[in-house]
Formats: sequence, structure tokens, C-alpha cells
Amino acid sequence: MEKYKKFWEAVDIEYTEKEGKRKEKSKYYTKELLEKYGVKKYINLVLDYELIAFNPLLHCKNIDPETNEEGESLFSDLDFSDNVYEYGRKKLIWYSEKIHKQKYGKNAKKKEVNYEVLDSYIPFIEASSYGSFVYISKETNRIVQFYSYSDLSDESKGVYWKWVKLAENFDEFIEKLYVDPKDNEEMSKEEKEKLTKFVDGLLEQLDEER
Repeated sequence: MEKYKKFWEAVDIEYTEKEGKRKEKSKYYTKELLEKYGVKKYINLVLDYELIAFNPLLHCKNIDPETNEEGESLFSDLDFSDNVYEYGRKKLIWYSEKIHKQKYGKNAKKKEVNYEVLDSYIPFIEASSYGSFVYISKETNRIVQFYSYSDLSDESKGVYWKWVKLAENFDEFIEKLYVDPKDNEEMSKEEKEKLTKFVDGLLEQLDEER
């Protein structure tokens, strides 16, 4: 892992070396596929590792394409395992069916679901602690993040979903990741309880989707 240390001072080297190295080649993330969709400078990160853990969290600025507003995505790790590819496709199926039901309402069962999004994006990273997946756009090579969430204060409102752009390509995404010095500060009891409630809600939602 030494050759990547200069890029990520937040990498948990010991854990990543012990638990994150691939024991066998990925069925999905081949060199040919990665190069085809713009993964170049950091291709060995994906070929050699299926999990890269961080301590503390890493941040990445994002852009909401609908409002052009800037936000922030958080990553406790980068998970490139084959499970991510499979679960990421399930997430797209879930999304397609939600959109279909929202569009047609009571007539949804009479219409065929449009699953073309499955052919447009490659599941790439799961931000496991936050219930979201990162995808590569086959058309543009852009790195985008999709996440679904519910209003914990009023769950009757249902589930929301959102797409945001992280970077123009994977190499740019890696170089945009950064550590916020505030992450090293101790959280208050109230902040810890709020975070625990938020994460528990997302994990319950993930279980339902899977």
C-alpha cells in the first residue's frame, strides 16, 4: 500500500493491507472495462484492492445537476468488491421500479418497467455507512453518486432519492478526496446520538431494498 500513501494520508494502512487486498481477480472490474470507462492513473487501486478503509472519513465535494448547488459526500471506505457491482445493480432496479410506480400510480402493473438505467451506469463503490452507491456513467465516464433516504422525523413522507456528480472521471474523484481537520475533534453526546439514529435508519432501509 506504500505507493498510494502519498495520495491518501487518511488510509488505514494496516486494516486495508490485511482485509482489503483481493484474494482473486474481480469478475466484473477487469482492466479492459476500467480502461474503457476512464480509470487510468489509479487503475491498480481497483485491480489490487477490493476495500480501502479510511481513518478519519474522507470528503468529496459534489454538485446537484438539477439545482447546480454544491454539497459534500462522505466516505469511510472505498468498496470495490464484486458484491458492490451486484448490489449496485439491485439498487438501480429498485430505483427504476420506484420511478415507474410514481409515474403510473395504480396503473403501474399494466405498464412495462423501463430498466434502461441498468445499461447506462456501472456500479463502482458502495459508501456502506451512508446507504449510497457510486457509479461510472458509460456515456461520459463521470463519477456520480445515487442515494436514497427517508425523513426520519416523518417517515410517512416515504423515500426520497437523489443523484449528484462527484467528478468528471475516476482519477479526478480520487484526487478530490480530502480530510476535514474537524473530523479529528471529539463529537458531543448529542451529535453521536443523532449520527447513530441516522445511520441505523439508513441500514434498515438498505436491508429492505436487498
